[in-house]
Amino acid sequence: MSASLLTPDTTPGSVGPRDPGPAGEDEVFPPTRGEVKVLIDAERTFREMHDRMAGAQRYIYLAGWFIQLETLVNGTGQPPTLLQLLRRIVRKRSVQVRVLLSFLPPEFFPKATPAEETKKRLLALEPEGRQLAVQVFTHPFFRTIPVPGKGKNIRLTLGTSHEKMMVVDGKYGFCGGLEFTKEYAKAHRHDVHMLVEGAAVKHLEQHFVTHWREVRAARGRGSKEVDPGDLPDAASNYDPSKSRHAVQVAITKSKDSYLGIDYSNLVHGVFDAYLAAVQQAKDYIYIENQYFRDKALAKAIRVRLEERPELETIIVLPHRAEEDESPAALYAEFIQRETIDLLREFDPKGTRVGFFSLKSSRTEKIYVHAKVMIVDDKWMTTGSANANPRSFYLDSETNVVVRDEGLARRSRLELWKEHFISQGTKGGSAQSKRIETAVPSTFLDLWAAAARDNAEREKRGRPLSSRVVIHEPAPGKKIPFDQIPLMPDAEKLVGEFPPGSDSPA
Repeated sequence: MSASLLTPDTTPGSVGPRDPGPAGEDEVFPPTRGEVKVLIDAERTFREMHDRMAGAQRYIYLAGWFIQLETLVNGTGQPPTLLQLLRRIVRKRSVQVRVLLSFLPPEFFPKATPAEETKKRLLALEPEGRQLAVQVFTHPFFRTIPVPGKGKNIRLTLGTSHEKMMVVDGKYGFCGGLEFTKEYAKAHRHDVHMLVEGAAVKHLEQHFVTHWREVRAARGRGSKEVDPGDLPDAASNYDPSKSRHAVQVAITKSKDSYLGIDYSNLVHGVFDAYLAAVQQAKDYIYIENQYFRDKALAKAIRVRLEERPELETIIVLPHRAEEDESPAALYAEFIQRETIDLLREFDPKGTRVGFFSLKSSRTEKIYVHAKVMIVDDKWMTTGSANANPRSFYLDSETNVVVRDEGLARRSRLELWKEHFISQGTKGGSAQSKRIETAVPSTFLDLWAAAARDNAEREKRGRPLSSRVVIHEPAPGKKIPFDQIPLMPDAEKLVGEFPPGSDSPA
């Protein structure tokens, strides 16, 4: 990655507003300025999205892995749905809506709403007398891979466009882990998003424009479903006064290769940002993620732990990922356990590294879908990228990186208070003060003590004192490479092959 990275040691004041640079397939965005609001969980995120969309005057650009149009989107659990909101917007004013959806093969993603079905319903919003008010592209992401043991290549819809971002009028950008799905109406789901303003919005918009042009080109110019021209380069519609934070947009991007997984064809800016932050970490690394399956990241953390004896690492994961019992899913779980073991073997007593999950009660597990890393109360990132090989090296992903001590610390405290202070629990103010005054050398002790207390409470059938419990990884199943079915799981191809190494082909 040629642009300088916003590591925890980067001086925020040295970063000024910068243009995203020329559009092109090698999207490497320089650090710039902006103002970021961290949005924890769906209620706050949907409220902010609803208000910005409802006030749109010119355009809404939306990229999603998949979308459920019946999702209630104003943060109150009441109408409108996303479909109703978009209908209202395009019929009341001349707002253009552009949507990129990942094409998810139903045989591989049976629970996802088919992209073509969503596309058809969105295009039906087109008001009479207006053309191209709404455009939708479904993104088939092809990869050519070697067939194990067959000596030949096959072209599959292997990767996905996993991004979850939106730009409104060039003034507001959203990036994070939330999709417009009904699942977020359930209280057991935890996620994090960001609202971005200022110059950084132009970078998010330019990424959407570039992605849109590439998808259009892949689908064929001159098709009746598209207009004759591309989207224009991102305009400078942002508010320049929104410049409190040093911000950088980082992406993952790959393209087809007839040599299997060829890392020279990848932009792995999200992984680079994670790696740069780990290599500069001094006091603590805090991660919330749906997965922890990338061995290159785990090895980098282990190396930094060896270099910095005072460094602690806290990793929060769901109890078990939302996956089926297919051989590929079981193998992915096996890779995650191996990745976790890389750190547990280094620290068998758990004095430097802790893995945790969340529960709202003895019987209600919380699904961690967030993709967050915070380092030293100075640096943080969130976005669509999971901590696994798919998100770091294969799928299309977008993250926002922020270097700001105030924002990083406030975000960590807000997350921890949510996890540690149960509604209606006595002593909440005392626990809040304990969290606020804790120093990094006591962070892991704080988490481990809460998890031990809850383990004891569960044995006695008593209510939990917080959400924090010890994470126990699923064992998964080790399967020989040539016996894994051809499924869209990059782990079977790159789980043990970080950038620069040979592919299994």
